[in-house]
Amino acid sequence: MEINIKQKISDILQDLTQSEYQDIFEGCENDQERLQLLTSESMLALVFISSLEDEFSIEFEDDELDVNFFSSTELVENIIKKHLALV
Repeated sequence: MEINIKQKISDILQDLTQSEYQDIFEGCENDQERLQLLTSESMLALVFISSLEDEFSIEFEDDELDVNFFSSTELVENIIKKHLALV
């Protein structure tokens, strides 16, 4: 059974951005925009990172978690794949 990493990232973003913080993400049309907006909301960024770590049973290195981490869902997916040794 293949893990659909991209879908799980999307699901986590959807859950986070459609919660009580929904107003912050009003106007965001896709996961890319939601992800990039997280950089302006540090608490939500931490919740997102923690959710990814829990979902995939991994732990990000501090040097992986810079502003570039939030630049694209593909980058997040690739970092997760490295942790899961899928690359």
